[in-house]
Amino acid sequence: MISGSSISAKIKTFTDGISNDKYFILKIFLIGLTLRIVFTLVHPSVYPVTDMLGYNEAANSLLLDGEFRVKGIISASRPPMYPYFLYAVYWIFGHSFLIVRLMQAILGALTAVILVKIGKEMFDNRVGNLAGLIYALYPASWAIGDQLMTETLFTLFMLSSVLLMIRMMSSGNYWIIFGAGFFGGLAILCRTAYAPYMLFIFLGILIFRFKSPKYISRFFLTMVVCGMVIFPWMLRNYYTHGVFTLNLKSGLDFAMYSCSGLPFIIANQVDDKRLLGKYETWKMDEITKSKIAMDEFKKWFRKNPHLFFVKGVRQIMNIWGFDRDYFWYYIAGYYGDDPIWLLLLMLPIMGVPFVLIAPLSIAGFTNSKPFTDKLIIPTLILICLHIVSFIVYGFSRHRFPFVAFLIVWAAYAVLNWNQISDIFKSKDKLGKRWIIFVSWGFLIFSWGVEIFVDVGQFLGLQFVE
Repeated sequence: MISGSSISAKIKTFTDGISNDKYFILKIFLIGLTLRIVFTLVHPSVYPVTDMLGYNEAANSLLLDGEFRVKGIISASRPPMYPYFLYAVYWIFGHSFLIVRLMQAILGALTAVILVKIGKEMFDNRVGNLAGLIYALYPASWAIGDQLMTETLFTLFMLSSVLLMIRMMSSGNYWIIFGAGFFGGLAILCRTAYAPYMLFIFLGILIFRFKSPKYISRFFLTMVVCGMVIFPWMLRNYYTHGVFTLNLKSGLDFAMYSCSGLPFIIANQVDDKRLLGKYETWKMDEITKSKIAMDEFKKWFRKNPHLFFVKGVRQIMNIWGFDRDYFWYYIAGYYGDDPIWLLLLMLPIMGVPFVLIAPLSIAGFTNSKPFTDKLIIPTLILICLHIVSFIVYGFSRHRFPFVAFLIVWAAYAVLNWNQISDIFKSKDKLGKRWIIFVSWGFLIFSWGVEIFVDVGQFLGLQFVE
């Protein structure tokens, strides 16, 4: 029987070998690119659904007359960066979903390279190389990159900003500071829900590094640059809608999964009748709909504070749930008439990797020193992910960009398995052992609930009316 320590030793030997390969970064990029292109070509035709329709419409509107429209009206309900990305692709290559998906394959491969750099900054060359390779081979990243959604572009911008922020901990180079703020701003314009993360990072630096003015000043300048990047979009929204904001539907997003009863919360469904069912929402503008949604949330919260807590825990369970985006979009018709055998083939390919990565990342995180200079930025981001998910909502799609950090900690756990196994044996590490066991128990419970709900819905069981 092969032991965990022997597997770890073999992986160490492998990573030592690739660390001496001066072309390894190029190979990571080519491996990631090839796998993503193959995945895309397996599905030559796609049919946009859900949010994809809005992004596509906004890009077409920009091509038509330079206006940013969704559902036929000038809108601020979608962040602008991804529609402008689509606009650029359409303008250069013509309106081709295939070209967009191939361009995103390039972005996904570049992201694997960025993760190599992050892993090296957080730990060492071996961890960075292994993390980058895992990301290049990670099937969920192929599927997300194949969808006409913000995640691939956002992940590249977000990780670029994080890489530079980590380097800011040891360097005051103004170009690094500027780049961290610039890419952070682009990430926000790609996915406005990232704005609290940038603020949370700055507040975290204020709290944990309050005795280090150099850190505070660097991150303050980063926030200034980030603010300058997002300011024009907020100013545009003020002139077009009279509200100085990043996103006009933030109130609706906030209230969406809260104004529901317990069956809806367990089933991860929105109770539309309770939230806005008594209003003729099709007649409302974006501002009014968002405001009414927040008013309904306040009424619901006053009556159901306990359900808000239950909803929050349920959303945290979602954040650690299975990689399921490929299957939901398959069911929604995004891939058209793909054969059922392909879906059955994708089931283990998509589902298994995160089941392995998640427990390893928890063990690696627990064994590391997450609040040291090289780890504090990813740590603050993961903390913020859980806070935002608890308060608002979160699913595997929203978690996907941040899985990159889990992969780094998982790679660290594999390469330092002797230290991890020592946690389970040493009497001096009882606290860490309990953290890992409780976290693993939460994973198992979350996955059990997820399987129960999914199987029940598949069999036609009615969890909600």
